[in-house]
Amino acid sequence: MSASEIHPIEARQSDRSLLRAAVITGIGLGGLVDGIVFHQILQWHHMLSRAGYSPTTLITSHNLEIDTYWDGIFHVGSLLCLVIGLGLLWRARAGASQAKTTLLNILAGFGLFNLVEGTIDHLLLGVHHVNEKVPNSEWLAWDSGFVIVSAAMMIPAIWISVSQRRSTASKSRATGNSGPNNKLKINSGG
Repeated sequence: MSASEIHPIEARQSDRSLLRAAVITGIGLGGLVDGIVFHQILQWHHMLSRAGYSPTTLITSHNLEIDTYWDGIFHVGSLLCLVIGLGLLWRARAGASQAKTTLLNILAGFGLFNLVEGTIDHLLLGVHHVNEKVPNSEWLAWDSGFVIVSAAMMIPAIWISVSQRRSTASKSRATGNSGPNNKLKINSGG
């Protein structure tokens, strides 16, 4: 087997490694953007705003210390996801032909983080809301919009993934190359 050939099983494992790495990277980015933009710049909420430490209620130094501490813990977790994801991406060494898919999967991870965080923290637990500076009657609209946009961020990656799987399956059926002993050609970059 030459350096530019790979078994289909190895190709699928490589694809899964890139997917996992890209999604973890996107989760880290999503968390950092959420924390930096919503918590710090816009100051719309903190991690524990609805736990009695709201930025719209009387702010004491004690409340701010608690909010800031838990925002920091949130940022550390997001940063760890980003570092782990980037390490996995480096290890998987995505080729130029996979760059678009990898970027879309990072976007999917970004959307996944916000979809899960928005659904759990905003809609289910009410720990905080996207924009706590607007009247309470508008919180559901902001939270729902956030979750919808987050889900929409995942659609391009899912669409490409499904299209690629269908294309690969069609090519395999057309050429009769569906067994594990058949080799797929990949671009080795050299």
